Amino acid sequence: LHTYIIIVVALLCTASAAHATPAGDKTLALTMAKTAADALKAGKHGLAAQMFSEALKLDPQQHDYLYGLARAEHLSGDTTAAERDYRRFLAQTKGHRAEAKVRRHLAALVGKRCSRAQARGAWAQATNCYTETTQIEPSNAGWRQSLAEVGSQAMLSGDQTSALTAYATLRRLEPTEPKHILRQARAYRAKGDLDAAQRSYREVLTLTPDSPAGRRAKVALAEVMALKAKRARPAV
Repeated sequence: LHTYIIIVVALLCTASAAHATPAGDKTLALTMAKTAADALKAGKHGLAAQMFSEALKLDPQQHDYLYGLARAEHLSGDTTAAERDYRRFLAQTKGHRAEAKVRRHLAALVGKRCSRAQARGAWAQATNCYTETTQIEPSNAGWRQSLAEVGSQAMLSGDQTSALTAYATLRRLEPTEPKHILRQARAYRAKGDLDAAQRSYREVLTLTPDSPAGRRAKVALAEVMALKAKRARPAV
């Protein structure tokens, strides 16, 4: 119902400006889009998608029709087409009133692929996928949490490259969050890159020396320096 209301309001706005555009195709497109909105409200998602598609052919600059088409496709279960048209909408618009909703819907579709990759242990794919969701819907902290979980799972599974990719993304999004830097340091250490691990632990100590994270970093830093010293000793 909420989607229907948004589309109807948009169509009314379109109708108010109809006198400024050629009457023929645009008027027919508006009529078809109103029919599509009614079909969407009635749960006839396939019909709604078909009507919005035809309206968009007649008036391809009406982004409200494209939004209606993508929603109808999504609700009908045609997620491939819906994802394609959500992406088209974002590529063609900026600051549209439906942008936040489109981002949320698109991220949810992409997120389902991420979950499937995560479930089968495809850490590189899951990492790249969740990275994309953080780009599509950067305001959603849930995607950052999912990416952090995949990073931890990848590290425990021995895929330090995917773990480091995940943590690098999280650090770009939240550069002063110590837990991301600590996790990155652990991944570097697990990979055997003690110099990088040392730099990351020192960074945590600089950011928050007296916090629990800082105290953990201090202990871990001492361990890393001991390991480096051990490596540096000549073999007997």
